[in-house]
Order: sequence, then C-alpha cells, then structure tokens
Amino acid sequence: MGAGSKLVEGIGLANEVVLAVWKMTVSRARFTLALVAIFIIAAPVEGQTDSAEMQSIGAALHAAYCQSCHGDRNGKGTSKGASPHNEKGHTWHHPDIQLRDWILNGKPGFEAMPAFKGQLTDNDVEAILVLIKTWWTAEQWEMQADISIRFEEAFGKKRRKAP
Repeated sequence: MGAGSKLVEGIGLANEVVLAVWKMTVSRARFTLALVAIFIIAAPVEGQTDSAEMQSIGAALHAAYCQSCHGDRNGKGTSKGASPHNEKGHTWHHPDIQLRDWILNGKPGFEAMPAFKGQLTDNDVEAILVLIKTWWTAEQWEMQADISIRFEEAFGKKRRKAP
C-alpha cells in the first residue's frame, strides 16, 4: 500500500473516530476535550508514527519491564501484588505526567516501584502508555485524558518554573 493510500485510509478512520466521539459526547465542551485527548494520545512520538507499531513496541517493553509486577492485560502473570494496568486497576486514575515520572524515577511507598531511567527512553515510556491505555474502557480513557489535561493546566507551569 502506497503512502497516498495510507493517508486516505487514515483520513477515513479519523472521520469515523470524530463521528463516534461526537455521538458519545453530550456537549461541545466534552467533544472538544475528547478530541484534544485523542490528538494527545495519537500524536506521533519522534521516530514513531504508527499506533499499531507503538502498541507492538509497548507490548514488548511491558512484558520485559512491567509484567512481572503488574501482570499482563488480564492482570495475570505476577506474584508481586502490584495493581494491574488494565480496567480493573487504578492506573487510569493518574495523569500521564505522573505515570511517566513513576516509570522513569520510581515510586516510593507501599507499592514501591523501581526506576527505569537509563533503561527506558521517553519514546519507550510513550509506547508502554499507548499499550496500557488500550486496556481501559472508553469511559476510563476519557476520564484519564481529562485528569491529564487538568493536572497539566493546574501544575504544569509551576513544575516548569521549579529549579
């Protein structure tokens, strides 16, 4: 399939997604928020343009770095007791910036998590997030996107100014 065919196919799919989102939303504000979230999630990461490719990369990385603690898509395959990243877990309760921070810098506390900075790149982290977001319900995905946007609006500027 040539680049032109892929573009036409992509535009057709984008139109279907926009129409589906419009039908699911009740107001213009929710529609706008949903579209912004779609473009944030679907935005290409440098060197990665295909969502299926990102999911494939994310699956390999998740299996190598995350699955022993968090389990697979069904939450199985772990003996360490960390919450699964699927719709039964609570990963979707956290904004993207916090998830990225925990993956790269670790997470202290009851469910301590090791840091993967130096082992995973920013692109790797994005691929893992792209994958696990496919495991959530549409409602969870929408709520998490809203949490991420509101968190960035509330704290993003303050975090950037910190020394």
